[in-house]
Amino acid sequence: MIIDFEKQKHMIRHLTRTMKRPELEKFFLSFVDKMGRKTFNQKVADQIVRATQPGDVIPEVYSEYRQIVIDGILFLLSALNSKRLVQIATDQLLLAEDTPIEKRLIILAGQVPTFHKLGQIIARNRNVNPDFRKWLIQLENGVKGSDVNAIHDKIEKDLGKNMDIFSIQMDKKILSEASVGVVIAFDWTSPETKKRKQGAFKIVKPMVLEHLNEELDCLDEMAKHFDSTRHLYTLKDFGFIKTFQEVRYALEKELELWGEQSNLSKAFLFYGNEDSILIPEVLPFSTDTITAMELVDGCKVTDAPLSDTGKNMCANLLFKALLCYPVFSRKKETLFHGDPHAGNIYAVEGKMEKDVKVALLDWSLAGNLSLSLRINLLMLLTGVITENEDRICKALGKLSEEEVLEGSILAKKIRSIAQDVIQSQEYSENRLVGKTFLFIDKSLVKGVPFSRDLLLFRKAEFTFEGILYTLDPEFDINQSLFTVMAGHCIKEFPKRMINLAFPFFDKPERYESLMSNKDLQNLALFFLLKTIENAVGKGINVIDCLSEQSSSLNYFMNLPFAATEYVADIFWNPITRRISSHRSA
Repeated sequence: MIIDFEKQKHMIRHLTRTMKRPELEKFFLSFVDKMGRKTFNQKVADQIVRATQPGDVIPEVYSEYRQIVIDGILFLLSALNSKRLVQIATDQLLLAEDTPIEKRLIILAGQVPTFHKLGQIIARNRNVNPDFRKWLIQLENGVKGSDVNAIHDKIEKDLGKNMDIFSIQMDKKILSEASVGVVIAFDWTSPETKKRKQGAFKIVKPMVLEHLNEELDCLDEMAKHFDSTRHLYTLKDFGFIKTFQEVRYALEKELELWGEQSNLSKAFLFYGNEDSILIPEVLPFSTDTITAMELVDGCKVTDAPLSDTGKNMCANLLFKALLCYPVFSRKKETLFHGDPHAGNIYAVEGKMEKDVKVALLDWSLAGNLSLSLRINLLMLLTGVITENEDRICKALGKLSEEEVLEGSILAKKIRSIAQDVIQSQEYSENRLVGKTFLFIDKSLVKGVPFSRDLLLFRKAEFTFEGILYTLDPEFDINQSLFTVMAGHCIKEFPKRMINLAFPFFDKPERYESLMSNKDLQNLALFFLLKTIENAVGKGINVIDCLSEQSSSLNYFMNLPFAATEYVADIFWNPITRRISSHRSA
């Protein structure tokens, strides 16, 4: 008999009631040789998809993506080894027939790290349909099921003599568990101070290494498959191979605990002068397979019992720590957290709520922003602020990994993309930072290549922006960004004064704000002309309108317009000349 999983589903259901699990798995595996591995795997994968019905949970608004999601799940499952595939299928068969498909899919994601990671990424998107996101968010809270005794045995074996040297005593319960890693708390004694301290071990879960390596190999084949069949799907210009390489890279980083230890140490130094931002310190008995670090006593930032004021403070801290510190700097490279979802950010309360701090955890995924990348990103941002299409296109061309020559096909493509984005409703409804990254998003889908670090930073920004608005729905990202930019400009005042006399040195890379005097002059001119234009359009007296708007103009630059010779030289004189020439024309 050659089993047909669909036609004989009643017989299979009967077997699940009469056979023990090992017998059931052995029974199914007996058909591998009879049917052939490829056919057997395809049928079992199809059975899993029928049971979980992933297409049914995708909202109508995303209906055009249903087929590629289903095909992707089928492709990956079919490529797994038959024994593991049967184990996954058996778990589904042993569930009650009325088990909701949402629960079935979450169980499936917990068994396939790649699905789990992709589900987490989708769940962090605050623009995703609320009902769809509601159950996906459960993936952020981790999964359960690891054997704590097996975890203890692995740690004791890998640490060896250090268990005694540092008098390590592990907790009997797992502190947290995700798709790849597991964390367990412990107490230890410093040989130098003899003081008892608390720490946390992070290790890769047993069997995950084997499972994930198998899935990563499948990702390469999946990318080639979708690239060759792109005509069947909506995303015809989408860079499948490059995107799947990025997914593979992110998952591989989850396995490299030594890499996370390096990132933790760099982050510890990077944020060293910021008392309100905590980074766990790596402990001296870490190994390549175990990260031993300081235990952070806090809770998930979105679950912290804070007042509205406390939540606003946390939102501001995170905005500065995760976006502003990595961007506004003269350093050749800056570090940023690559996976800042709520589970990786803890709120740590002080004696008073005003002393609240945020801890940035899980640095398995981190990136670096070069100085040139940050300058071009600021060029794109100011292009959005000043509604300057040429500046936007120039910035996108410089951010692209492929050289963009004037008049080239790629340059024309970028121009077309920029025009489409500017005219879109999505652009008009977005805030400043969202508008800036929307150009990158749309360009990527249309085949414009960007660096891995830029795409990771974009993903990270998208992730933590959702946390900001969860903490404080009224958080004004534009105002916060302008405040930070203005603060840097004020600190740079003496240097800017000197560079007025030496224009050759007036370059963005010489300032932490990454904006030259000329850049600031163009911004001021834009806001002035915009104010005049709005006043004329509304029939309001221009002088009165300028007087009313002066506070917002000053707020942006946070400089007393007309109060210093600096402002007169850099702003008013050039503006007056431009307005005069405009009137003459």
